[in-house]
Amino acid sequence: MEFEKPLAEWKGQVQEIKLSDKVIIGGEQVFPNYSFDGKCSNKPAVAIEINDVFPENWPENLKEIWNTDTLKSPVERAKKAEKEFGADIIFFDMIGTHQDRENISANQAAENMNAILKAVDTPVIVRPDGNFEKQNKIFAKCCELAERQIIIGSAKEDNYRTITASALAGNHFIIAEAPIDVNIQKQLNILITQMNFPLERIIMDPMTGGLGYGFEYTYSVMERIRLQTFMDDPFMIPPMVCCVGQETWKIKEIKIEDEKYGSKPERGINWETTTAIGLILSGANIVVVRHPESVIKIKNFIDSIYQKSDCLQQGI
Repeated sequence: MEFEKPLAEWKGQVQEIKLSDKVIIGGEQVFPNYSFDGKCSNKPAVAIEINDVFPENWPENLKEIWNTDTLKSPVERAKKAEKEFGADIIFFDMIGTHQDRENISANQAAENMNAILKAVDTPVIVRPDGNFEKQNKIFAKCCELAERQIIIGSAKEDNYRTITASALAGNHFIIAEAPIDVNIQKQLNILITQMNFPLERIIMDPMTGGLGYGFEYTYSVMERIRLQTFMDDPFMIPPMVCCVGQETWKIKEIKIEDEKYGSKPERGINWETTTAIGLILSGANIVVVRHPESVIKIKNFIDSIYQKSDCLQQGI
């Protein structure tokens, strides 16, 4: 005896954002593996993280895959990430701007950013480091001098005004970052839009933990955010980005020498990939990773769930 499948009638939809001619995110009405229940739309994008200075704290096996000379040049890393490793987006994490590290100035940070923008065609996420005062100077200068549209991050509940004003003036996208909290995320989105910044140019960062390090809580919070989206909450429609690599490669299980954990290089890749896949299933539209092999594995997974779904039949 055949029974008709019960289908929920979702009214809400994730905001679709065109970051470039090749990268469009959002647009879905359901989680990516629930295509039987509604429109799943555009595939999630995979970003590769690069830095403005040499990443001293990266595990040696991660450094080796990039090689030392490439890691010393942000431009060469960006080119390699795009052309060889297949990054959809470049995540330019300017850790060298921190006042207790290299203390790179706002002008130099903007110059470094523009070198990346000239070197690649992909969309670029730009995120400075440091205290709020230092970040605000860099936000303003990067938004003012950027040679093309960027995604600037991150606006926080305690420091959103300067970045919002700067992104608005420069016609850029903005990342709204909340500490794994649905209510704070919504409130931050509201505060940003109250400054006349369009909701259509906001990307949410709910923050995350690696597998075994807060991942489960992140997953449930992201699901709740997306359920509010699908139930037509107008302030919860932006796409989501998750910075997977920075949370994964710092955990002890990836760094320790212990055969019971298996191959050390493969361990990091699998940990990063598994975390990213889980976050995609909970609604992430962009995942940011560090290892090029993770990019391949994640994209293969994305292709597999979209090929099995009705997305392709819908013309997506």
